[in-house]
Amino acid sequence: MEKITVDFILKTLQEKVENKQAQFDANFFVETALKLNLLLGDEQDTLAELAQEVARLKLTYLEGQDKRNVSEARLKVEADPKYLEYKKQDMKCARVEEFIRIAKKLSDRAQGF
Repeated sequence: MEKITVDFILKTLQEKVENKQAQFDANFFVETALKLNLLLGDEQDTLAELAQEVARLKLTYLEGQDKRNVSEARLKVEADPKYLEYKKQDMKCARVEEFIRIAKKLSDRAQGF
């Protein structure tokens, strides 16, 4: 049995949408948002770790320069695969947070607010 993770939930939702099987009611959204909210902490921890790795990369590039050039260091960091991983993780956290906001709005509407 596959472990329930943010990636598993998002992948399942995406497959349902792509296969035109998406019929989500307010209860489904609230239940899914609760699961995502509980799992979001792990994703945010990963994001924080990646942010620190990217900062270390920038520092490494800066320390390797004779004349400190922050713009050049930033460009080198942004070209590094670790930066791409960081940005993808950041966007995943943002998608989860937006899903939770949408679920709250749908729940309020279902309750007549």
